[in-house]
Amino acid sequence: MPSELNDNNYSYKFTNDLPKIAIITSRYHNEISYELDKQVINVMNSSGIAYDVFEVSGVLELPIALKLAINSSRYDGYVILGSITIDANNSLSKTIYAETLRGIGDISNQGYPTGKAIITAQSEIELKEISLKSDYGSAAAHAVLKLITLSRKLTGDINNIGFKPASKRNQTVDEAEETL
Repeated sequence: MPSELNDNNYSYKFTNDLPKIAIITSRYHNEISYELDKQVINVMNSSGIAYDVFEVSGVLELPIALKLAINSSRYDGYVILGSITIDANNSLSKTIYAETLRGIGDISNQGYPTGKAIITAQSEIELKEISLKSDYGSAAAHAVLKLITLSRKLTGDINNIGFKPASKRNQTVDEAEETL
């Protein structure tokens, strides 16, 4: 287990307004997802942080679900969880993994506080061992809370962190006011 995961000296300064987190998890390997979810939820509950859990079927849907959650403007941070088996001789699984990380990175690197735990192994048995022995879900939860703390410290903003401001619902042509 990486040394940074053993650091129990996490401190978050949410004096005025507690953040709300979207936990987005891939259910392709259900037992592994459950362990990662449990780790994140333990951190959120122990910190008094509100959260919603969203499930998608596979890791390729994670970037899309992340963007949908961001567009809702209801969350201050996002935790992305998933697992994938990567066979050394299978280029498809490597491509799926790479595209998933690229998609998540393209979105989160625009300034959205995001913690990620996408674990890989050569078999589902190895994935299960990793999820039970590691604390990657907790690390992802702590990462997003640290990023929210940093963002608030640097900007002074406490809501709608990122580049998309809170906005009204889009209007259809029939609903738009006449401007002529």
